[in-house]
Amino acid sequence: MAIAVDVEGRRDRREPRAWRLVLGIVMAAIGAAAIYTAKMTGIVAVIMAGTAFAVAGFVEVLSGLGRDSRRVQPLRLMGGLLSIIVGGLFVFRPQIGLAGLTIMLAAYFFAAGLFHGVTSLLERYDGWGWDLFYGACAIALGGSVVTNLRTAGFSMVGVLVGLDILLRGLALTFGGMQRGRQRRRLRSTTLKHA
Repeated sequence: MAIAVDVEGRRDRREPRAWRLVLGIVMAAIGAAAIYTAKMTGIVAVIMAGTAFAVAGFVEVLSGLGRDSRRVQPLRLMGGLLSIIVGGLFVFRPQIGLAGLTIMLAAYFFAAGLFHGVTSLLERYDGWGWDLFYGACAIALGGSVVTNLRTAGFSMVGVLVGLDILLRGLALTFGGMQRGRQRRRLRSTTLKHA
């Protein structure tokens, strides 16, 4: 975090605007690349989710075995084995995992959209309008997933993931630009009245 000195000489801790802009631009570029390679993005997303399930299952099996051979925990073992099987299906048969991942994406889009929308409306921080815009777009993406669930394919998952990253990057970029304009206006107003 950078420390800046405001017009009245007080120290102000704030995030540098340049980092927010760079982060937003990089996220938007990654989102655009994900859309461009939509089918590959969808396949990679399913395989990565499967890998995460399998690793989590392996860890759960290990914790179910415990250090003491007398303390085997069957529920953890079964839960871990289930995660390994589901992860294996995602990795080795991505088409099977696609439906599950598509439903998880819909839930994520709705949750992220509601979070950003409600937070921006309640807090009204600098650049809140861009977060509200992102929240509305994320909810629309979730609705799109639900209405097209039967026709979901790897390309659709890739496009949706790419759009989400692109929109979040744009919201960060334009929100950062708006914050900078508001701070400059505040400084110039403060200097005029000083």
